[in-house]
Amino acid sequence: MEGAPGSIDVDRPNRKIGELCQSLRIPTIDFAPVFRADPDGARIHLPGDSHLSAYGHGVVAGELARRLR
Repeated sequence: MEGAPGSIDVDRPNRKIGELCQSLRIPTIDFAPVFRADPDGARIHLPGDSHLSAYGHGVVAGELARRLR
């Protein structure tokens, strides 16, 4: 809902950075969809914090391993 009054597009920063990196041919991975799809997503970040928990680091490591195969 980009542009709707009062709406916040939470994916916009990742999308804009992805577009910039793509234009510069810099590979990126957007983990937001991975985090959203995780069945235990509430454990990805530390409580009350935006930093990854040990579980969240495991999710990132698993996705990186999957993409590097």
